[in-house]
Amino acid sequence: MSAEPGAGAAGGIGAGLLAVGGRYQSGAAIIAEHTHFADDLADAELIVTGEGRFDEQSLHGKVVGAIAAAARPLAIPVIVLAGQVSLDKSALRSAGIMAALSIAEYAGSVRLALADAANQLMGLASQVAARLGNSGPSGYR
Repeated sequence: MSAEPGAGAAGGIGAGLLAVGGRYQSGAAIIAEHTHFADDLADAELIVTGEGRFDEQSLHGKVVGAIAAAARPLAIPVIVLAGQVSLDKSALRSAGIMAALSIAEYAGSVRLALADAANQLMGLASQVAARLGNSGPSGYR
């Protein structure tokens, strides 16, 4: 049972739930269904999404990974704004993500990014919008 997906989540609660007949469901899939994500995706030209720490785990079962996976077959560009980014450009390309930008790098330090998160995120988002406004998504290719 411990090898089942999600069994070790939340200190092993997943294994207990599986033992009494529970079943694993992707949280990202549940959110997508309840927010009618597929309908919004059909009209999208660009997706900008976010994550606290964008790493390999983000691509497997988290919302950002699910968004990128859904956008990829439709050739919709995806940009990720995150507190910290630890994926290289090759991993981003493999996941169908055009760019992943770090708020900590924009702010100059993790300390400042955390202390002034809202303003730092707004500044980075403004920078992205300006770059997109000048050249569209090709500005990140």
